[in-house]
Amino acid sequence: MIKSSLKKIRQLGQEQLTLHARGFWRYSPQMLMGFVIIAITFLIFPREPSFEFANLREGDVYMGKEIIAPFTFFINKSPEEYERDKKLAAEKVPPVFVRVDSIEANEIQKFNQFFAELEIIRKTSEPDTIRIKKLQELLNNYFIIIEKENLPLLLKSQISVSKKISYSVFKQN
Repeated sequence: MIKSSLKKIRQLGQEQLTLHARGFWRYSPQMLMGFVIIAITFLIFPREPSFEFANLREGDVYMGKEIIAPFTFFINKSPEEYERDKKLAAEKVPPVFVRVDSIEANEIQKFNQFFAELEIIRKTSEPDTIRIKKLQELLNNYFIIIEKENLPLLLKSQISVSKKISYSVFKQN
């Protein structure tokens, strides 16, 4: 009796195993399809975290590390279009000025030196033609351009210019 009940239990266990195995294989195509979908999903999406380019907007100034494309790409534009776009992009970027105080002091010193030399030329008792030649040399040394008919004005001991005249002269140029 015990043997027969053990046999029945064994037979029931084997039947359940075969039913269980048959049930597993019966759903194998669906499980294979699920595995393939999961594998394709992992292959499609990037494995590395992407850089934060989503935060960049047109016209913003990027202050981070240099951005280099991970691949080479071609710009399908004519050379004229490309040069025009480069020029427009360069015009949109505001210029950056760096203040250097030593340059300011140097230029003020040159400015004062120019007027000191001009005063020496004014006070000499040489004829006007020689003084004008010296004045032209002085102006050339300092890269100052003045028309020849205005040179005698600089030789006068006192020069007074009203704001209206200087403004109108400036406006004409």
